[in-house]
Amino acid sequence: MIVILKHGTKEEKKQQLIAWLKSQGVDVHISVGSYQTVLGLVGDTAQVDKDLVASLDIVDSVKTVTDPFKCCNRKFHPDDTIVTVGDVKVGGGNFVMIAGPCSVENEEQSRHRKGCQGKRRKHAPRRRFQAQDFPLRLPGS
Repeated sequence: MIVILKHGTKEEKKQQLIAWLKSQGVDVHISVGSYQTVLGLVGDTAQVDKDLVASLDIVDSVKTVTDPFKCCNRKFHPDDTIVTVGDVKVGGGNFVMIAGPCSVENEEQSRHRKGCQGKRRKHAPRRRFQAQDFPLRLPGS
């Protein structure tokens, strides 16, 4: 996150803001230019209320520079994720089809489905039991 301070901000108010930001658990990198001061917040900025900081009278603007969903973003995790289910690998260019009905009401339907699919090659048959006792429930919900 980047906080751009207004031109002519008093040093005392700037230091108060920096102290508060540090108390929020982020490091503050200060860049003083000839016209304005830029505060670069480094760390987990999720605790910092962007709207609150932007509403301060010494703040010109606040910009978020991190990408959302870091844990699954290609910038932070460039390798393919491969999950192994039994002897089947899912992901990383491996094509896997998971199929089955939206619900199975009883064991007999499950056995019938298994018998119909027995000759076909299946990677991961979908197994799900869902009671169909509520008359207003939509199939598959």
